[in-house]
Amino acid sequence: MTALIKWDFENHQYYPILLPENYSTTHNFGSVIKCINCGDSFNYDNSFTSLQYHTPDMGLGYPVCQKCHAIELKQKLLYPYPDEDY
Repeated sequence: MTALIKWDFENHQYYPILLPENYSTTHNFGSVIKCINCGDSFNYDNSFTSLQYHTPDMGLGYPVCQKCHAIELKQKLLYPYPDEDY
């Protein structure tokens, strides 16, 4: 299994997690993929870049569905950095 990092909005830190066994990535915009967070299937070209799930080496966001991205945005606004203005 591949390791990735998940951002904790409340504590402002990353912690390591493992990708689900059946998760696979693609860069084919016509492909059907699964959301890294909820597991729902959707077309890759309808994905959003996760604010929470990232590659450990470069911090690139994994694809998430619209519903999970909206939840991530709400969490980011609920627990902002002390020096961030929104």
